Amino acid sequence: MNKIDGSFVLTFVALILLICACDMPNGGANNRSDSVTADSNKSKLEIDIDSSEEGLYELDETYNAYIRTYKDTICVDTLIFKDKSRIQIDFCHFCRSDSSVHIPPKYTKIYNIDNFVTHNFVSNLKVKVDDICVVDTIIGKSDFVNSTPEYLRDYGVLLYPKLHFENIGRIEIKYSLSIPLTEVGKEVIYSYTL
Repeated sequence: MNKIDGSFVLTFVALILLICACDMPNGGANNRSDSVTADSNKSKLEIDIDSSEEGLYELDETYNAYIRTYKDTICVDTLIFKDKSRIQIDFCHFCRSDSSVHIPPKYTKIYNIDNFVTHNFVSNLKVKVDDICVVDTIIGKSDFVNSTPEYLRDYGVLLYPKLHFENIGRIEIKYSLSIPLTEVGKEVIYSYTL
């Protein structure tokens, strides 16, 4: 009678365990239910990713970061000399805390929010040339109604201002007019020539 070598049995058991582990979803690593569906008759790949803790963390962080913008006032005050002129620019971007923007659930369902009410953001721009005020205005989303689609006029807010000074003869302020908590939006530009 032939004896079975001990290393052969150990190798055989390890092979069976490896095959069983490969049969389990995700190699038995976790219980996440991601699935990829590909139809060879169509040029379409569908990927369904179940909410994971990482995904929930990212949503939570996005929401919290947006809420923090309510308290983030951005102010720039600078003095520029052009030729013999002295140009003073005071800019402040802030949340109006007006609760006037009601975001529909179709934009917030990923957050499980049915009724999200947020605020408008505006900027105050003052420009003085040789101590004479040439600009004193409030910039809001209403300044861009002619160049934006209706959904941005209704649900968008002005975020992330970037000031540019072109040859010190032109002030340009670029914003993201966006629906909060989404990637829906567009760049809008306010400009003033000195």
